[in-house]
Amino acid sequence: MYSSPMWPRLTVAGDLDELARMGASLVREEAWRAVDVQGVFRVVLAGGETPRALYARLAEPPFRDVPWERTQVFWGDERHVGPSDTDSNYRMAVEALLSRVPVNPSNVFRIRGEKPDAELAAREYDATIRHVCALQAGEWPRFDLVLLGLGTDGHTASLFPGSPALQERSRL
Repeated sequence: MYSSPMWPRLTVAGDLDELARMGASLVREEAWRAVDVQGVFRVVLAGGETPRALYARLAEPPFRDVPWERTQVFWGDERHVGPSDTDSNYRMAVEALLSRVPVNPSNVFRIRGEKPDAELAAREYDATIRHVCALQAGEWPRFDLVLLGLGTDGHTASLFPGSPALQERSRL
């Protein structure tokens, strides 16, 4: 592990189980810190299969004691499918975590991947984030923790290498 005031901390886990334990500990620590400072914990969940073990671990003791009643849940990406589809990132998070902890459903803000127009779904999610985070024009949201995975092709949060989306500067 390497850490300094100028560089982020880098931690390497020996296997998926250790990664899930370390991740769950980090989520719990950041959640309590955020609630102590500002009264709410805003977390952005990752999709895909990699975070499933982390989410399952968060639903079990001793990691389950996250302040779920003060947690707001967002997603970094979603597939263009409905919430019950087996490919849905939302469905995976519900099955592994959200159905197993006392998070308030009104604090779970999912991307409406079932909409036929993905561009419209993205604009609506942008508006949701702006509303929930009470953003003024030109402001960006501040999340307490953003979980990201990395695809084999180098993508993260549905941002693929070479995509024009990487040049976006105004839309969330």
